[in-house]
Amino acid sequence: SQICSRLQQCVSHELPSHANAEPSMVCRFGADQFVVLIPEVAQTGQVQQLAQSIIATLQQPFTAQGQTVQTSVCAGLIFGDRNTSSPSELLRDAGIALQEAKAQGKGHLVTFDQSQLSGVRQRHELEADLSVAVQQEQLVLHYQPIVDLTSGRPQGVEALVRWNHPKRGMIPPEQFISIAEEIGVILPLGRRVIKDACRDLRRLLNDTCPTDLQYMSVNLSRAQLFDPQLAGAIQQSLRRYQLQPGQLMLEVTESQMMADTDQAVRQLQELRNSGIRIALDDFGTGHSSLACLERLPIDVLKIDRSFVSDIVSDAATSGTLIYVALYLAERFQLECVAEGIETQQQLQRLIDLGCKAGQGYLFSRPLPIKDLIARLLNQSAQANANGLAALLQNR
Repeated sequence: SQICSRLQQCVSHELPSHANAEPSMVCRFGADQFVVLIPEVAQTGQVQQLAQSIIATLQQPFTAQGQTVQTSVCAGLIFGDRNTSSPSELLRDAGIALQEAKAQGKGHLVTFDQSQLSGVRQRHELEADLSVAVQQEQLVLHYQPIVDLTSGRPQGVEALVRWNHPKRGMIPPEQFISIAEEIGVILPLGRRVIKDACRDLRRLLNDTCPTDLQYMSVNLSRAQLFDPQLAGAIQQSLRRYQLQPGQLMLEVTESQMMADTDQAVRQLQELRNSGIRIALDDFGTGHSSLACLERLPIDVLKIDRSFVSDIVSDAATSGTLIYVALYLAERFQLECVAEGIETQQQLQRLIDLGCKAGQGYLFSRPLPIKDLIARLLNQSAQANANGLAALLQNR
């Protein structure tokens, strides 16, 4: 296209003014990538300066096809020896450095080193293993109770996925969910999580019978918000395990709703109309929290743990933010759950502010289903024993 040709002209124009030798190659390499090959460079700093100059120039607005175009540019740099590096290895390593530069943000330049290659190899291994893991039931769920802050009784549980890797052990979601999204297995993974969460909720209700346990909460990925089969898969799991729609709560984050909002809202509205509850997770960390409340079909606000962690040490700021969140929840007739409660001081401050529900290590770490059942049974037995003792004492 004219725009890509204009970009290539800019690259070609910049090189001679900064390099002692003419470039042997400037070519387009993919839809939005260019390769620049410079032979016989005496100093590495010279090439780094050249790359920074190219980045700065290409990020300046220019006109193409009658339009002003603003680009963001990143660059990966590799220094190769023709005696030890093949062309394919140079391109591979330059591409690795480029991906790292993209991860750091627009305008960044990254020079390749061997540690990056090791990281990429590890990631490729995880990609291959993850495709198998979804099929072989290596993904397991741990559960964290959501409790009534006054009584301490669990009113729900949140399902948190883990990868029980046969060689690497238990891998947390932040290390593989993004990979699942990139390699296209996030939808079957998400459906599996919903099915297993419904199965385990039925088991909880059958084995522990805690009268206050009302729901199972499951996190949705952004891709699931646009999955046309999501609603059908959820209804199938609810029927299979004889659960009511109101016993399932789905969590979405503000950041997931920033793009293609209309389609995501329609999906959430359909789910909510069927009786499923919707929670807005990590509330307060997005760029348009109030706007989210006004347009999203939600039932619950989950206050981000970053505010809870500072509620004692920085009461003026975090306490005020939590108070505002609680006020907004009341204003929009929403329930409110505080995340990340770890100390008695945080708990008491939340109770003083009027927060009624929460979760965190103070109550329980995320537990496998067997351990969660044992904990709930033990808590129920203690509560019954205490209640009987109090009854006998009052007679």
